[in-house]
Amino acid sequence: TRTALTSEEAETRNVAQRDTASDALRLLAQHEAALVKAYPMALLEIFAEGPAGSKTRKADPTGMDFGELSLVDDAQVQAQVELSRAQQVALHKTDASLTELNGLVSAAQGLQRVQPERNPLRPENYIRALQQVITEIAVPSNVREAWMQHMRDLLGAELVGSYQRAAQALREHGVQPVGYGVAPTPGGRSG
Repeated sequence: TRTALTSEEAETRNVAQRDTASDALRLLAQHEAALVKAYPMALLEIFAEGPAGSKTRKADPTGMDFGELSLVDDAQVQAQVELSRAQQVALHKTDASLTELNGLVSAAQGLQRVQPERNPLRPENYIRALQQVITEIAVPSNVREAWMQHMRDLLGAELVGSYQRAAQALREHGVQPVGYGVAPTPGGRSG
């Protein structure tokens, strides 16, 4: 993120964008130690919540409930938009490796079919932890947006390697992936 912001600051001709990149870089240096210290703990807390702790709704993959937008303030809306963008970027980058890992994690959990929402390593959890830590630092919204823009791109790329290593470790321990399938219906028949 530091490298990306440094490049942005040096290459941007727009004065306002350059000032934002400069502020984001300065504040990142100022708060780096706190971010690095807080992130693993935030991630562990989110892992411990399990699938029920996720604040997203199953009906909408972005996690946004547009019917309730009038009931929240602008900061909450902006945070939800950031989360949605980051999830889209991370899912796009991790799609292939995450698909494999989901099958292995579901098998390790003793499930009969893949249930991606039960995978504690899903990108959403990493992004939520990142967003939580950045929000707690309380920097101006334009700085937070600049950080999230660069961090979400980098996080997606980092997760690909992590997912590949985790999948390899599970296979080395004899885990065989389960497949994606249709969940049985309440009437007892499966589709």
